[in-house]
Amino acid sequence: MRADAIASGADRPERPGFAGTRPDLEDSVAIRRPTKPALLFSRYRQLEPHLGIIVPTPLASRLMVSVELHARGPTDMFRDGVHLLRPVVRPGSLGIFDLRASWAADVQDPFDNVNLFLPATALDEFAAEQGMTLSGLNYRVEAGTQDEVMLHLAHAILPALTKPHEANTLFLDHMLLAFRDHIAQTYGAFSQRLLSREHGLNAHQKKRVLEYLEAYFHTDISMADIAAATNMSVSSLGPAFKRSLGRAPHQWLMHRRVERAKELLRDGNRRMSEIALACGFADQSHLTRVFGRFVGLTPLAWRRIHRR
Repeated sequence: MRADAIASGADRPERPGFAGTRPDLEDSVAIRRPTKPALLFSRYRQLEPHLGIIVPTPLASRLMVSVELHARGPTDMFRDGVHLLRPVVRPGSLGIFDLRASWAADVQDPFDNVNLFLPATALDEFAAEQGMTLSGLNYRVEAGTQDEVMLHLAHAILPALTKPHEANTLFLDHMLLAFRDHIAQTYGAFSQRLLSREHGLNAHQKKRVLEYLEAYFHTDISMADIAAATNMSVSSLGPAFKRSLGRAPHQWLMHRRVERAKELLRDGNRRMSEIALACGFADQSHLTRVFGRFVGLTPLAWRRIHRR
C-alpha cells in the first residue's frame, strides 16, 4: 500500500551532510521512494567554534536548501575553488547550494541549521506542472538572503527530526512540497507567469479523496497515494485539498485518527497502546501528545468523562 517509507539513523539510504570533518550533532529523516532517490531532511548543529573546512558529501544531482536557526558571523566559502564571502547570517538566512558544483566552507562559528536535499530536477518538475520552463534561480550566496517563510517551515519540520518514528509520510510530503514550491515561486526564473492554484477539488475528486482516506487513515499513506487515487498531480492535490476540506491532508489525517481514538476509548476494555496502534500512531505517547493538541485533554481523562 505505502509508496514511501520513513527511515532515520542507520536505516536511512544515504548519509547526507559533510565529508571528513562533521558537525557535533546530526538529525536526519528520509522519505524512501521505490523508484526515485530518497528525499532527505537534516539538521546540523555545531556547538563549539573553529570547526574548520567542511565539504558537503556528494549526493549526485542534488540541491541543498539550508535555513539557519541561529546567528553567526561571515563565512569564507568556495565554489569550484572560487572564493565567496557569505555575510553575517541571522535566523532565517537561506542557502541554496547546487551540489553538482564543488563546495567548501571554512566554518569558525557554532551553527544550527535545517537542510532539505532535493533532486536537482525538483524545480524543473515544478515548472513542468505549471506548463513552464525553468531558466535559472535568482539566488546568490553572497547576497545574504533572508526568508521568514523558510524559517517558519524549518521550525515546523524540527519535531520530525527529533522523533522520526512519529513523522508520518503524509506530513513529510506536505513539508517537501511547501519547501520546494516556496523556493520555486520565490527564487525561480520561469518562461512565463505562474498559473493560479486557487481551485478546489471537484465533487468526484472530493468523494474519492474522502473514501481513500477513510479506508487507509490508520496506515502511513503518502501524498502520491492520494494523488494516484484521484488522478491528480501531487503538487496540485495539497492546495485543492485544503481549499475544499479546510485542512492540509496531514492535518485531516491526524484529526481523523483522533476521532477514531475517541470511538475506541469509549470501550473501556481496550488498552491505550492497542488504541494507539489501531489508529495509526507510533505508540501511546504519540497518541497522548496528538490527542491533547486536538482535544485539550489526555486520552485517559477523556475516557473517564465519556466511557460508555
